[in-house]
Amino acid sequence: MKAINKIWVFALGTAVMVSCSDLDTFPESGIVTEDQKKEVVEDNPERLQADINTLSSIFTKLLPNWAGGSATPFHNDFSYPAVCIATDGNGADMVSDNSDYEWFSVAFEYSDRNANYAVPMFTWNFCYKLNKQANDILATIPADTENQTLIYYRGQALVARAFANFTLAQRFQFTYKGNEDKPTVPIVTWDMPAERAGANPRATNAEIYKLIYDDLTQAIADLEGFQRTSKAAADRNVAYGMRARVNLVMNNWGEAATDAEAALSGYTFLSKDDVSAPGFNSANSPSWIWAGIYKAADTPANYRNITWGGHLCSFARGYTTSQGLYKRINSLLYNMIPDTDVRKGWWINASLESPLLDHTLISGAKNILLNISTSDADSLALDEVMEILKYIQSHASVQAPDGTVHDANIIWGTSVKPQLGRRIELVVVATGFDSAAIERAAKPVVPPADILAAQPREENTVLEPIKPRPVPTLRPMTQVMLGERPTRYKNIEAQLAVPAYRTRKAELIVETSTSRKEVLKEEGDAAAKPPQEKGGSLFD
Repeated sequence: MKAINKIWVFALGTAVMVSCSDLDTFPESGIVTEDQKKEVVEDNPERLQADINTLSSIFTKLLPNWAGGSATPFHNDFSYPAVCIATDGNGADMVSDNSDYEWFSVAFEYSDRNANYAVPMFTWNFCYKLNKQANDILATIPADTENQTLIYYRGQALVARAFANFTLAQRFQFTYKGNEDKPTVPIVTWDMPAERAGANPRATNAEIYKLIYDDLTQAIADLEGFQRTSKAAADRNVAYGMRARVNLVMNNWGEAATDAEAALSGYTFLSKDDVSAPGFNSANSPSWIWAGIYKAADTPANYRNITWGGHLCSFARGYTTSQGLYKRINSLLYNMIPDTDVRKGWWINASLESPLLDHTLISGAKNILLNISTSDADSLALDEVMEILKYIQSHASVQAPDGTVHDANIIWGTSVKPQLGRRIELVVVATGFDSAAIERAAKPVVPPADILAAQPREENTVLEPIKPRPVPTLRPMTQVMLGERPTRYKNIEAQLAVPAYRTRKAELIVETSTSRKEVLKEEGDAAAKPPQEKGGSLFD
């Protein structure tokens, strides 16, 4: 949807090694100096590899950037993917329900613009953390080095610094063209004068874009011939692709086209068949140039919801599926996509239909979570629920070669959405697929033709209009006037002043030391009350 996010993908895959550099300490002095560090990396450049790996891990690290002092984890702080969702939320293409569980709701309603608010703060922290890591690497590499490994490391660090500054410049100032002299963010480099450390003014758009462009140009030269082992690392294609984007923002159209062509060298666009099936989120896709590598096993079990997938994926466990906070496409944009465009099938319409979804989507699922939404829970009959369950089961069941039918375990529930009117909304979450086994042996069970099948209407059929329900006669409301007529509580204050036992005509009996029972009387009551008759009750 947003062009800025197209070269970045976050997918399940191999883990990115996260490590602190072993160059931070030195046996002789305890703290390594820059000269000592340069001497070490010149003798053994591979020792800088841990710092390079950290560049990649910063993009996918969980809960690293919130510096608000709160001990409570900030559930939308998962590094750069969180920045992407917040940025998309500020645009017009992606929408989502407003809920207390929608951690990005402030982005959708544009209330995340305060300088001390969490989203701008962790965006700021992410970028400057990446910038610092890049500067630390650059500070250890001599400018005149001829070591090819160090030159490759320098190129990757320059790409990371350019990426951080490019993200900051677009987030904290208007676009470049026409705003060249407006302030953006402070420029921080490893070799800036020490006196600027405590008083570093905001640079102009022209200044920070010059640094970004120069860093990427040097990176393109440094990364010539570099062969990476993972798409998490930045290579020459990545540097070209990023400079193409910078040229687009600067309105350098010809240079942008040239850089984009160089970025695509060795890569192919996905075919129509490729994008007609799940798999676009895989880093192994031939069209992805740069990727942040996620591994689910590296996420603590109690933080599984606090992830990119937990907030964005429609089929993964998290805030989207548990709270129904599915990210949606703006209907205005959706309606502009031609029906012949395969991308229209990436979304479901108001009837929850897509040409790319058929009964094989949930075929072979072991577990299904089903939510049935209606405008009025009382209008949903049990036989309707059974028909829905039967329909879902028929699409999930698979038949083994021996004829055994394996059904799914379906857990269902209901919810109320008044805006549905006479429609019913079904949300299905299917898990427990064994795709290899299904491809080898099992085959989908053909759904019965009579289940929820649309019946054709005869051409000459005369439809009888639906008769409206009779409107019940309502008793007109009468206006109640306080104090219109006397009531038994007119003298309520006077009644409350009298003890309760008096208003109920109660008399208290006490037992004397001679075991004689007498009526307890208060002063002034002797003449007012006659003695109690034998055999009488305390309450008359």
